[in-house]
Amino acid sequence: MGTWNVLTMLQEGKLENMNQVMERTNLNILGRSEVRWTGAGRITSDSYTILKSGGDQHQKGVGIILDKEISKAITGFCTVNNRVLIVKLKGTPFDIRTVQVYTSTADKDAAEIEEFYENIETAMKKLKCQHIRIIMSDFNSKVEKEKNETIVGLFGIRVRNERGERLTEWHKEQKLAVMNTWFENIPKNMLDVEKPLQ
Repeated sequence: MGTWNVLTMLQEGKLENMNQVMERTNLNILGRSEVRWTGAGRITSDSYTILKSGGDQHQKGVGIILDKEISKAITGFCTVNNRVLIVKLKGTPFDIRTVQVYTSTADKDAAEIEEFYENIETAMKKLKCQHIRIIMSDFNSKVEKEKNETIVGLFGIRVRNERGERLTEWHKEQKLAVMNTWFENIPKNMLDVEKPLQ
């Protein structure tokens, strides 16, 4: 699973690019933020299923792409608004609920941020406690590492901003962890370990 702020899906070839990325990186599920598609619905192709939640205009919007195999497990989806989408998957021994969310950038006021968290709360109330809950997101926030906590790992961004404080608080309330802080990012130059022969 992964998530990506794609900035827009309105450009020609962008969807094909997403599909290629999923294939190349072996992703089964890819959450997308800021897709800028209108309306909510389901699009299917031979290889992928796309679930989307957008507004009346080409702004904001979220979506989730699922590969052919995982698409067979879809039991439904529901939209909260153009920033929150829930996908229901049949799992064993527990069903899975994947929620794709996208919050506004840092220049927005506190009232809009609180409204965003209220929207997520609405989504969370639709999930049963026995479901495996996965929140994929672009929270537009920074969290720093924490000691003796189960919420934020050792690989958060060094300086926590106000948004990061709110994000950490919310994760504590929900008994969730900010998972990308539990894994160290590998510098790009370290990935180039195999050099072509001269």
